[in-house]
Amino acid sequence: MIKTLGASLVILFFVACKNLTKTEFNSADLMGEWVTDYFKDNGKEKILSFSFRDSSCTYMYPYGAYTPYSIDKDTLTILERIITRKGGRKYGGKEIYKFKIVESDAKNLSLLPISEQTKNLFKYLESFPSDTIMLRKLQQKNNEKIDQIAFYSSGCYGPCPSMYLEIDSVGNILFDGYHYTEMDGQHSGTIPQKVWEEIRRSISLISLDSLKEKYTASWTDDQTCGVSIKTDRRTIISMAYGFHKEPIELRLLFHKLLEVYKSAEMIKDTMLEEQFFFEEFPYHGYEPPPPRPPGKK
Repeated sequence: MIKTLGASLVILFFVACKNLTKTEFNSADLMGEWVTDYFKDNGKEKILSFSFRDSSCTYMYPYGAYTPYSIDKDTLTILERIITRKGGRKYGGKEIYKFKIVESDAKNLSLLPISEQTKNLFKYLESFPSDTIMLRKLQQKNNEKIDQIAFYSSGCYGPCPSMYLEIDSVGNILFDGYHYTEMDGQHSGTIPQKVWEEIRRSISLISLDSLKEKYTASWTDDQTCGVSIKTDRRTIISMAYGFHKEPIELRLLFHKLLEVYKSAEMIKDTMLEEQFFFEEFPYHGYEPPPPRPPGKK
């Protein structure tokens, strides 16, 4: 009987522990790429994403500068991202967004907006399925060894940053900033190894075998992004016009590559074009937005 009672107490202890609600979190609980399921909003399919580093993140959508965040017990605080325009003009960085961390484990993250400013982020999402943001963590889908990558982004009918860059596996970067980038012209240098590892992890989340060469949205005023990934056994090329048809994992990679030059230590390099490895990719792969429909200005 004593043995039975002891076994029962052990079971009760573990059940009680399992049912305890975690109330304190840290950045390690959030590190990685998180996305919602796709949902219909105003007749279109949408998806939300959050990407967390040690002390900076992006929220809602994979675009723009990374911004600081902090965690106090179960409260996540994110500073509004700062937008830098050509000439150094800066916007944003004033609003503070607060979320209650309802749940966080290796696969799931639930966030509840708890301030009016935060709730306003969802103001125009008429069909968002819940007050609580239910996110799943993206998992590794390949383990290919990345030797080198190339990336380009085109202009659009707004201030889209357009650039071309190449990065190798030890962090050497070649960069050419065309329009609306914080660094114009041709530069070479290095990125921190930690940043290269983030890019490599982003690539590992993509199903490379099923990746299409081209994804195109139906509208006519957006940006084109393209990437060439050279692994130890093949080269994969994929591009996307607009943010619509491509896998969210590819869009998250594009976002990292749009921002990576900001973390680099670089100098002006007038001999840059002679160093490019992907000789035809930046020229034949660079696609401008489709022409405007007749009658539109």
